Amino acid sequence: MGMKNSDDFYAGVCSALALVSAHGEETILHEIVSSVGKEELVKHAQKEDGIMEWSGLSRYGYGEER
Repeated sequence: MGMKNSDDFYAGVCSALALVSAHGEETILHEIVSSVGKEELVKHAQKEDGIMEWSGLSRYGYGEER
């Protein structure tokens, strides 16, 4: 997948995660994140301010150093 297509894909996933998170569906959110690849998704979400928050990723602990 090219970079532009990859960015579009992860942007779409982040948008979907925002809806899942808004409905409190934590298990579904975790399943989506693991199915698309946590590291790449978080890397994309951290590129621009606010994505980690509105997508619900930070709400469920993604992107935090452990």
